[in-house]
Amino acid sequence: TVLVSEMEVVTETHPKIGAPTLVPTHVIRGKQSTTDTNHGDDKSLVPQTPPQKKVVLPANSRLPLKISALNTTLRTWSIEGRALGKTSLKEYANANGTGSYFTFDFVDDEGGEIRVTCFNEIAAKFFEEIEAGKLYTIANGRIGNAKPGYNHLNNEFEIFLQASSTISPLLVNNAIIPLHNFHLTEIKDIPAKPVGSFIDVIGIVLAISPCSTIRRRDSSETIRRSLQLKDMSGFSVTVTLWGQHLQDLAQELEELLSIPQLPVLALKVARISSFNGTSIDTVSSTKWFVNPQIPESKMLQDWVASENYTVYTPSVMNKFLGPPQSLKPVATIAEILHMGNTVNNEWATLTATITNIAMDNFYYMACPLAIGEKKCRKKVKPTNNGSWFCVSCNSHVHQCDYRYALCIDLQDGLGELQSVTAFDTAAEAIMGVAATDLQLLCIDDEATTEIANQIIGHDYKFTLSVKKETFRGNTQLKCVVLDSVKLEDSKVVS
Repeated sequence: TVLVSEMEVVTETHPKIGAPTLVPTHVIRGKQSTTDTNHGDDKSLVPQTPPQKKVVLPANSRLPLKISALNTTLRTWSIEGRALGKTSLKEYANANGTGSYFTFDFVDDEGGEIRVTCFNEIAAKFFEEIEAGKLYTIANGRIGNAKPGYNHLNNEFEIFLQASSTISPLLVNNAIIPLHNFHLTEIKDIPAKPVGSFIDVIGIVLAISPCSTIRRRDSSETIRRSLQLKDMSGFSVTVTLWGQHLQDLAQELEELLSIPQLPVLALKVARISSFNGTSIDTVSSTKWFVNPQIPESKMLQDWVASENYTVYTPSVMNKFLGPPQSLKPVATIAEILHMGNTVNNEWATLTATITNIAMDNFYYMACPLAIGEKKCRKKVKPTNNGSWFCVSCNSHVHQCDYRYALCIDLQDGLGELQSVTAFDTAAEAIMGVAATDLQLLCIDDEATTEIANQIIGHDYKFTLSVKKETFRGNTQLKCVVLDSVKLEDSKVVS
């Protein structure tokens, strides 16, 4: 289907002869012979070409196009769909100067997708308007060729919004437009694709490795983590996490694996690598979704439940951190301290007494903004006007979430374990209340001390993750509480 939005005459095909006029009505309607050609120089029989006018369709008559119909020749157009994968407002510098920009992906009800980019004043105009996951109508803007080095969507074009562009909310709740848009590749088919190409992939996370440091070609060092991803083809692949994925995604997966639960992970725009055989890497434009609400995710969860993937072989456990078949027997603190010197990652259960709680800094203020189906949860900074600023979202918020980052000391009859960390869920199990409620109760030093004393001196059975961490050449033992159970009537009388 071709929709003509405007047209103009570029050149005349045939020159005019003389001064032609329209054929008189009586000549057209008369019963003259069609074989009579004796008109001589009767110019009245030559039809005159009427002057051509530029035809422009009124704005309210334009029908929304499908994303697949967009091309670089269009001047006026509109599309309807859902905004996905909005980036933060970023800075750039090049030969033409400096400025800011942000991008988001746009998908319609046919599964068509396209990147939308806004620069400088256009970015400032639309950044607050666009919210990932919402439906919009976008009209007008320059359609250019996508840059393969920066844009890996399944579309050869990209939209650059301009001053004439408009974005308006799409009030109709179009459930047909997907919340996620994947072009999935089965893991078994990855080796057949070119190294360096980009794919979407989904699978079950079997395990995740600890951090490791590698040296770049310029002699600088960087950190990476790896995980094992398996799908219903029966094949698995190593996924290497870099950059922001290293912390955010790895932490969320570790929390789920510690339950234990085998989460579903979907990656959009992951790069195929040949490191140690076929593997895939995350890049800056990779988007990740844990347990996404799509049919493929439900199929994987049902498949895993039927296959019972809770047993891990020793070879996997030596390399990857995952929920073990059974935790080690109850250990002592002395054994845990020794454990940290001999292995890189280990799990253990420990019965110990809480001897101290650092109540001066037991929580942090977290960003409450939603990024797709999950919250940002990054630490925010206070501003002078009473709001909070999230660097990750590049946004100001007036209300924050309180999340635990509790630090406790433990002791048993054979040793002391200091600076054990308990994050949100595990810390709430120890303190008995959410971080939001606890910070309201700590109205002064006396109240804070009283709350801590209600916990200190009690015995708990802890499940700990024990691992070595090296930072700037210093190696130290890091213990994180994964689970805890308070032992009844365990209060130590001092």
